[in-house]
Amino acid sequence: MDDEEAGMIGDTGSYPLRVENLITNIVYNACGRDVTHVFVCGECLIDEQRLTRFDKAEAIREVQVVAEKVWERSKPLLAAEGMP
Repeated sequence: MDDEEAGMIGDTGSYPLRVENLITNIVYNACGRDVTHVFVCGECLIDEQRLTRFDKAEAIREVQVVAEKVWERSKPLLAAEGMP
């Protein structure tokens, strides 16, 4: 192993991934889809890219209720503009 290869832990394609630039690469090149697990105070909040404390069905029900209220409140405005 020559001096250029010492400390290399991978290759990003554009430049070598080294121990010295590992954190910089993670901070500036990672995105949300790179996160598979998140633990906070020992509790898993994201497992295999899925929120563990989020009830999708409940959220959809809540959004539906709000959307119906918005629709009802917008009817007079739409009628004033000649829209059904």
